[in-house]
Amino acid sequence: PYSNDENTGWYKKGGDAERAKQLFQEAGYAGERLRIFQITDWPAVNNAALLLADTLRKIGVNAELAAMSFSEFTSARKNKGPVENGGWSIFISDWSDNNLGNPIGSAFLHASGDQAWWGWPKNDQYESLRAKWADVGTLEERQALARKMQRIWWNFVGAVMLGEVVTPTAHRKQLTGLIEVPRSVVPMWNMQKVSA
Repeated sequence: PYSNDENTGWYKKGGDAERAKQLFQEAGYAGERLRIFQITDWPAVNNAALLLADTLRKIGVNAELAAMSFSEFTSARKNKGPVENGGWSIFISDWSDNNLGNPIGSAFLHASGDQAWWGWPKNDQYESLRAKWADVGTLEERQALARKMQRIWWNFVGAVMLGEVVTPTAHRKQLTGLIEVPRSVVPMWNMQKVSA
């Protein structure tokens, strides 16, 4: 219910390689190594890392893939040091919609520095709005607050959304009692097979 288009026009036009090069130059990028975690035992994330590295290289970024298993990644992402000392620049993850609907309960939507999600985004203005979430009483007030928060989020870029994934699930008509959940996990309890 809080989805909106506030401050999203900049990416709806699609990619612009020349503008991306320009923005890197304006930011003072001088060919430093950018390290992307490539989680090889998570196929969707592995493929996205390959695509991202290739896209960045095409605009002149010195993108390096750091291939590792998910368990290695969970330790490596703790490193806040520079790339030269095992630090990192980017990793790819996924979040289901139900995790993104509540900025209090979703670590991904925090911008509290060391207390935030990996990458440790920090923005005090955003955090002051997020702190008001529990005190807002109506859906309309939360929608308005969500718009303000999103405007700020996309200006400091707490994270970047690469796309949307839909995992279809199919089942036979003879199965009843299926429990729908927001992720691609299908609980196997409560299910019954009806005779044809």
